[in-house]
Amino acid sequence: ILLTCATGGINPVYQPGEFMLVEDHMNFLGDNPLRGLGGDTFIDLVGMYQRKLYKRVTEVTPPGMILHRGILAAMPGPSYETPAEIAFLAQAGADVVSMSTVHEAIMARFLDLEVAAVAFVANPAAGLKNVRLTHDDVLSCSAEHAELFPALVRLLVDSWQSLDAEAGN
Repeated sequence: ILLTCATGGINPVYQPGEFMLVEDHMNFLGDNPLRGLGGDTFIDLVGMYQRKLYKRVTEVTPPGMILHRGILAAMPGPSYETPAEIAFLAQAGADVVSMSTVHEAIMARFLDLEVAAVAFVANPAAGLKNVRLTHDDVLSCSAEHAELFPALVRLLVDSWQSLDAEAGN
């Protein structure tokens, strides 16, 4: 499964309009989608994201695209985070923050699916720039850079198929 999300950039190197391949995540949503399910829900999340795929993809990044690899922190919305929360997440090692994707990734792992996730940096995280965050700005930035996304998805899918073929799947 290929998951996507819009994010706020915490890492000072990350700028709006850039992408990040999610290598790991921090779940601060306050819940887990496996809670209350029957069966063995004590699953291992180590190595959940497709780092072998990411290595291949970053070697042939589409022209005009800046592609990072890093850690996604998930916080509950719908409000944006506070500057104190962003400072905490930065100290914890998060590169971007979102309100989604982590629950979907956990459920996909539970279902024994391979997981890849792409985060789009749509804005600087709260308090890092002297700007007021708005959803309209997120939508505007996403629309402005939308032409890059299909090439990235195609690259991910083609690379994933190549890896599967090499593995005999």
